[in-house]
Amino acid sequence: MTVKAAALIIGDCFPEAEAILRQALRHPTVQITAHYLFTATLAHQGKEAEARQALAATFRLKPDASASHAAQIFPFENPEHLNVILKGL
Repeated sequence: MTVKAAALIIGDCFPEAEAILRQALRHPTVQITAHYLFTATLAHQGKEAEARQALAATFRLKPDASASHAAQIFPFENPEHLNVILKGL
């Protein structure tokens, strides 16, 4: 699910990515990548309050979460694709 959401985010399809990520975040074994993507998706849509809440949830799961950590774990070959995610964090 997160791969599809990442592709949608890169393609500026934020509402669709948000819907997929909301579903992904319901799973108890969801990876931290989904939290980063969800935060970025909300921020890119101008949903600042929700993005802050999503980021706070990310910090509860991973207190040392950061943009540099996100940059390390996302396997984008094109730096512009990674920057779309990082700009939302």
